[in-house]
Amino acid sequence: MSSAIGIPILGIWTIGFPAFVFTRLLKLRGKLNEQINLKLYGLFYVGLNDSTFYWEIILVNLRKFIIIATGTFVTKEKQQMKILVLFGGLFFVDSEVQKNDSLLTGLFFMILLYNAYFLLNWVVRFMLILLRIHAQKFKRFQSLGKYIEKIVTYEQDLQIYMGKIEEEKKKKVVQNELAQNTQIQSESGVHYAAHKLEHIADQVHNVYLDEIEQKSQTYHQSKGYETYQKDKTQSSKENKGIQWREWLFNIYQQKIQKEKLISLLSQ
Repeated sequence: MSSAIGIPILGIWTIGFPAFVFTRLLKLRGKLNEQINLKLYGLFYVGLNDSTFYWEIILVNLRKFIIIATGTFVTKEKQQMKILVLFGGLFFVDSEVQKNDSLLTGLFFMILLYNAYFLLNWVVRFMLILLRIHAQKFKRFQSLGKYIEKIVTYEQDLQIYMGKIEEEKKKKVVQNELAQNTQIQSESGVHYAAHKLEHIADQVHNVYLDEIEQKSQTYHQSKGYETYQKDKTQSSKENKGIQWREWLFNIYQQKIQKEKLISLLSQ
């Protein structure tokens, strides 16, 4: 009889239902903070991290599985042996303790007070849950209105929780924007520095060419046409020397640009 009842419960309640909830949570993994999902499935993952949403389902249902399997498949003889051991331990109490009525009375009151505290705590928490659920109905009573306003309802808790999630999302968006802006500024600074160096190099190159042109003009004016014809061969050699100097200047200019870019990037 116990197997006929236990096996279906074991299959439906401890395996089927948790498997269904687990598959639903897997599909909604990226949308667990949405209000609709919190209302439907929040009982199974609220209070846990998004990466460990499955923990309560697996842990709680594993305990259920062990309890139901033990009660279903353990034989009656073993259960009777456990009961006999329990009652045998109660009878094998020290005789001095049994004769001491004051000690037994003290132990009785300790157990009674502890159970009374547990019962009172349970009643208070249960009443608070009822007040939170039916807070809107109790506001009709003027005498209780001041106290009811101080109670935070589940909707307010949900709004506070969703507000915190929205604030975290905004902070992440702001941090991403700041990171992108700093990256853009650094890249624009490097481009600006490179453009500035190119402009300076062009100016230096133009000044250098102007000086060469002026020197050649003064040289041509100081010499006569005949002298210029004689020195034509010599000027061709000088032009080759000028080209060689320009080639060296370009190499030096590229070296300066690389050094300045490296210093800007290191800053």
